[in-house]
Amino acid sequence: MRIAVVFESFVRAGSQRHLLEILKGIRLFRPDLECQLFLIAPTNDRWGTYLFELQQVGIVVVKAPYVFRRHDGQFIGSRVLNWWSRRWLERILNYTFYRQLAEFDTVVCAQPFVADLLLPHARIGQRLCFHLMEHMAQRSRYEYERLLRNRRLSLVFMHNSQIVQLPTKFDLTKTLTWPVRLCPGQHLEALGPKDDVSNPFCIVHYSRISPMRFVDQVIDAFALLCCHTSATLRIAGFIEDPSYHLALLSQIARLGLSDAIRFVDPVPSPAEDPARAEVDLVWMISLSGHIGYAGIEAMAAGLPTLLLEVDHHGDPACVDPELAGLICATPQQLVQRSLELKTDPGAFREQQAQLVRQRFITTKEAIDELTAFYLGQR
Repeated sequence: MRIAVVFESFVRAGSQRHLLEILKGIRLFRPDLECQLFLIAPTNDRWGTYLFELQQVGIVVVKAPYVFRRHDGQFIGSRVLNWWSRRWLERILNYTFYRQLAEFDTVVCAQPFVADLLLPHARIGQRLCFHLMEHMAQRSRYEYERLLRNRRLSLVFMHNSQIVQLPTKFDLTKTLTWPVRLCPGQHLEALGPKDDVSNPFCIVHYSRISPMRFVDQVIDAFALLCCHTSATLRIAGFIEDPSYHLALLSQIARLGLSDAIRFVDPVPSPAEDPARAEVDLVWMISLSGHIGYAGIEAMAAGLPTLLLEVDHHGDPACVDPELAGLICATPQQLVQRSLELKTDPGAFREQQAQLVRQRFITTKEAIDELTAFYLGQR
């Protein structure tokens, strides 16, 4: 059986990371399945990519730049031409690409734009699976309802809260909820206590700088922490949105925290943070009780990690009991929990390590469940 994964590009972002871990898991636990990754846009030199990690595990990567013939504007003529191009002309312009895709039993994607491209041209009987990678809080407008209602797509969610937040009810018979997980072998032993505990409390936040990542709320919470203890905040991430970065700098200056907060280059993972030994606590965000890869990686690297819930769509009554000690519903709760952990984080690190092993490491059973869904066997 053959599975094709199609991405516009494979940059270091959440949806790409999710499919990277899935491909690694399939390679590890289901080597009988053939998986290939198709990239339909050139690599952007401004972004890092996961291509090296894919090559390390032997995933075949096919670069197939997609050829468009579209017209700008909303006039009726442009709209008709764009519809005709999307439905018919682009199949001819990208004949080799679609001929290659037709040889696979299943096509998987995680970007709405890509799913919209593929839908008119998938061969009859070919299964199309789409991973929804966003929560409603990350967008001011929700534009994907039409796409999600398409009967050709079999939907994969990361978290049940995504389903609850959808604008209208969906038929869930063709869906699967498959949470984020790390492949085995990424757990590290925790570092020992810092030698000089008199230094300011060192908080780190791993995130790209984008409004979708709610970094401003992390900064507001840090301002509250500084009312109780001497602390520093290091924000490690790629500046995706320069205007948002400038807004954050203005926010920091307004709060009088310019000497306490600094932005640094992104790191491949928290485990590879060159300043890992200096970290006292990692702060990440949560969306409706969902923990993303950076938070899981930080816990797996032995770094005490707390999360601030930033999704106003979330239902506090539905918090997972196992995560209640990690996810803080308000900035005040995050500050209080951080101060509690400041003096003795050892037991908390052990609890996190056990949680990672039990819930956030990929297993053969999990990969069997996902690949059966991909192939229409469940």
